[in-house]
Amino acid sequence: MDRVGKLYKNIQRSGFLVLNFIVIFVSVFGQIPLGFGLAYLIYRKSVKGSGFFQAMVFLPMVISTIIIGILWSKMFSPIGVVPRIIQAITNNPNYSMTIMNSKQLAMIPIGFVLLWVYTGTYLIIFLANLQNIDPNIIEAAQIDGATDGQIFIKIIVPQLYGVIVLTSILAISGSLRSFDLLFTMTGGGPAYYTNLLAIYMYNYSFIHYNYGVGSAISTVMVILSIVLVILVRFVRRKVETMGA
Repeated sequence: MDRVGKLYKNIQRSGFLVLNFIVIFVSVFGQIPLGFGLAYLIYRKSVKGSGFFQAMVFLPMVISTIIIGILWSKMFSPIGVVPRIIQAITNNPNYSMTIMNSKQLAMIPIGFVLLWVYTGTYLIIFLANLQNIDPNIIEAAQIDGATDGQIFIKIIVPQLYGVIVLTSILAISGSLRSFDLLFTMTGGGPAYYTNLLAIYMYNYSFIHYNYGVGSAISTVMVILSIVLVILVRFVRRKVETMGA
């Protein structure tokens, strides 16, 4: 445990932990609300061609993450599609994309790709549970004069507390073990600006062949996951207590 404690302090000083929390933040407060919102729009029949819409949002999940990582790394490269589009919009042919070389901004493209890839999963989960809500409850609320906003806050959201907790746990665990997509996009670079714990563990274990440090990093990841899951469950109990 002493080795794990020292390693945790080194990870904290190096900033790798902050990068992981950025990914967790994007997953929990980006993918889940976005997936919930899109599912609610489909549930309310506010989207035409909902079947096609669901398929397009879910499409990234059926594509290999390795292919997605390579695709987006090419698109965000200095001569990729994204800088070409910006050149056309700004009418500046000399524009060169350097966002991936910035310590402060390198995580933005990764956050965007994570939203694009995984939002469809949460859309399907929330839509399936929304369709299981008894329509008689909503109809009774409408008869009593409840507005759409009141129905959403007082009926829809409480009915999905368990699903929200489940998706939060999935998002946290997935964020901490996220490797293939980020590794193919950046490899942890440049200058370790996108070096997450999973990539850090891979480098120590399979590049430097230091399996002791690699296993210690894995232990830190497991501990962080357990702590965050306990925190999510604690928040849920607090919210339910306040609602009662």
